[in-house]
Formats: sequence, C-alpha cells, structure tokens
Amino acid sequence: MKKLLILMLVLSLGLMFIGCSDDDDDNTPAVTRVSIKNSTSADIQVLIDDVDGTITAGETWSYTFNSEMFVNEDEIPVDYTVTGLYVATTERTVTVLKNQTTPVDIVAEGGIITLRNDYYFAIDDVRIYTNNANTGANLISTPLATGDSIVVLKDAATYTIQIRLSTEEIEFMNNVQVTDNQTTSVVYDKHVFSATNNTASGISYRLDNESLSTIAASESIERELGEDFADAVEFYYNGLYIFDQTINLDFDAQSYYHFDLDAQGGAIFVVNNTSDNITEVYISPSSSSSWGPDYMPSTITPGNQFAWTVQEGLWDVKIVDDAGFEAEIYEIQINLNESEYVDYGDDKKTRKTSTSLKNKAHYNFPLGGTKVEAN
Repeated sequence: MKKLLILMLVLSLGLMFIGCSDDDDDNTPAVTRVSIKNSTSADIQVLIDDVDGTITAGETWSYTFNSEMFVNEDEIPVDYTVTGLYVATTERTVTVLKNQTTPVDIVAEGGIITLRNDYYFAIDDVRIYTNNANTGANLISTPLATGDSIVVLKDAATYTIQIRLSTEEIEFMNNVQVTDNQTTSVVYDKHVFSATNNTASGISYRLDNESLSTIAASESIERELGEDFADAVEFYYNGLYIFDQTINLDFDAQSYYHFDLDAQGGAIFVVNNTSDNITEVYISPSSSSSWGPDYMPSTITPGNQFAWTVQEGLWDVKIVDDAGFEAEIYEIQINLNESEYVDYGDDKKTRKTSTSLKNKAHYNFPLGGTKVEAN
C-alpha cells in the first residue's frame, strides 16, 4: 500500500512539470506580419519595406515587421508596390496590425490582350477601344516589326483593335473578348501575293489549280489569299518574253510574296502567208551547224502565226510545209523584250531536202542563246 502511494505521488509531480513546460511555450512573443496572396493567374512582384519577393500564381508570401515599428502604435499604414500581368494599381497601402497577421489578397484588375504582328509590313499605329467608344490614343511608340508583340491590360469587355500599317492601310479586328484574369491572343497575319509584269507583253499565271489569269504588260496585281489556299501555294507563270516557271510559296515561313517578272528573252513569230499548212519549224542558234529538233507542236494553218520564246542572240529558222517545201532564214537578231517576225511565203519556198545540217556559210557565229520554248 505504501509503495502504491509513492508511485501516485511521483506521477502527480511529473504531470505538474509537464504542465509548467506548456505554459512556458505559450509565452513566446507575438509576431507582426503581412500575408500577401496572389489570386491572379500570373506571377506578381512585391516590394515592401525595401524587401522584394516574387509570388507565383495562387501562392502566398509573408513578410514579418520589426517590432520597433510598433512601440507607440497598435497599427500603422505601410506602403508597398505590386507589379504583374493582371495588375493595374502598382502603388498600394495596407494597415498592418501590431502582433497580428494582416492578410492581403491581390486580385486581377482586368484581362490581357497580346497583339503580335506576323505580317510582312510593320504596324505603325495600334488603337484598342470598346465598341461604343472613340478610338482612343495610339498604344505604341515605335512600329511593330514582323514578329513583334505588345501586351495591353484592359477591363473585361468586348473590343475593336484598329491598326495602321506602314503602307498606310488601316485594318480592323472586331469583337475581341477580354475576360478578367485571362489572356486573349490576337495575331495579325494575312497571306498576300503580288507580282509586277515588267515585260512588253501579257503574262499568264495561276496559283495552285485555279484557272489562268493575265497580268497586262507593265501592270501589277496584288491578292490576299483566303481560306481556299493552304500555307503551301504553287505559283506558275509564262509569257511571250519569259519562260515557263513554277515557284513554291511557303506562307508558313513568310506572309507576303512579291515578284518582279522581268523579260528573259525575245520572241520569234512564224507567219504562214501560203496556202499550205506549216508542219515543222526548226529554231537553232546561229552558232550551231545542226538544225536540231522540230519545235512545231501542231500546225500553222494559212493566214495564222505561232510564236516561240528564245534567249537573246542570233538565231536561224527552217520552216517546212505539208506540200513538201521549206525555207531557211539565217541570222535573225533577237533582242530582249522584243519580237521578230518571219514571213513564210511562196516566194521563199524551195523543195524540201533530207539534210539536218545548215548551209555552212551561215553558222560561224559567236555562241548566243540556246533556249527555245513554244508559246
């Protein structure tokens, strides 16, 4: 019995000791701090009492004040700054309570519009305004070159974006919706094809599988390609003074293509002034001893003519008809961007021969152009 009483006394003293220890812990000094929560969807930067910190989206950052600031005050106003993508008010004040944690919630003050210029020409002027307001001020101080962007914080609303290009062209992007705490991305981009015909004759062209169109001599065309065209477009063209060519355009790599189509040669016209059909036409450089291949794709009926594009230089022409006659014409000077006409008449006919060689007196000339193309 005596042993039991002694054990109970020891347990009681131990409990009293533990209780005294807990009381000592509760006497720790109170802390004065501000707790700032970032309720926006982007990081924010805070500067308070000369201490800065970055708060990620949805997180909280705390700052503890020196107790000497509150010697004679229970609360004091503290100035601080906040910057962030969705924050408009940077200079702020919070009333900090002594020996307490003062909560601050940073919320979004609008939504973001990012405008990127993916077009070939620079943007010189940007104005963003609601549908029932005036255009407002220009938002950029320097032009937006290709690939450049601007970021603008706006109240939640529906906006119109008006831009002026370096070409003085004005474009509108309507019904751009801005939502609080969200980013609306707008890209200005259009696919434009243009060409200038610098030759003295019309040029036929087409894009992809569309029908052939004509660019008149010394004229230009410009087209904005819509949704019917993919990023990869095939450009084909041909003319009296230029040779057939196909160029692949990649609008994913660049948004604007311009072509100056310059003369690459001259033209030879063969005119049939006989009553017979012309069935063969040989066009060969005057420097060559051989007539080479027949370039006549069909026939030239009486009273009609056919043209070939050739490089500038001296050329020889042999014409054969279906009556068994032929004519050889030598040393025809072909100039760039000009045409020469060869008349095939009864007075020039001679009986057809079987030789493929020229009269040797006529081919001892410097090498000129060699390319021939039927038109």
